[in-house]
Amino acid sequence: MVQETVASSISEAVRKKIRFRELTETVYVEGNFFFLGMALRNLVQNALDFSNPGSEITVRCGKENGFPFLEVEDSGPGIPSYALERIFEKFYSLPRPDTGRKSSGLGLAFVREIAKLHDADLEVKNRTSTGVIARICFKTIF
Repeated sequence: MVQETVASSISEAVRKKIRFRELTETVYVEGNFFFLGMALRNLVQNALDFSNPGSEITVRCGKENGFPFLEVEDSGPGIPSYALERIFEKFYSLPRPDTGRKSSGLGLAFVREIAKLHDADLEVKNRTSTGVIARICFKTIF
């Protein structure tokens, strides 16, 4: 799923001069492939929207303490402190750095709902330097 998602985003990444890095291991989760793919695509699209030209997006899939996770990390401007508590609200959106445009504001609410349906948690936080890490942590070991 990670390879398919990255492959479907390559043309936009090339246009914006953004590199992808995939760090994946094979993990298994029980769930709906379509919805999990949509969740990952949304996280990748957010990373593309907020990343600066010449930067890198890392997509990880693996296990931590035996539990599967999907993670997207960018090196964009990060989430302003005033917005951290609101990013999961439906229709809340931040302006994109390159265009100033806002999205529908449904993406992270949608991803969080998909995570809940798969007995998983969605964590979105600022990196210590710049950028954001968005991680879906599954609660079931396979």
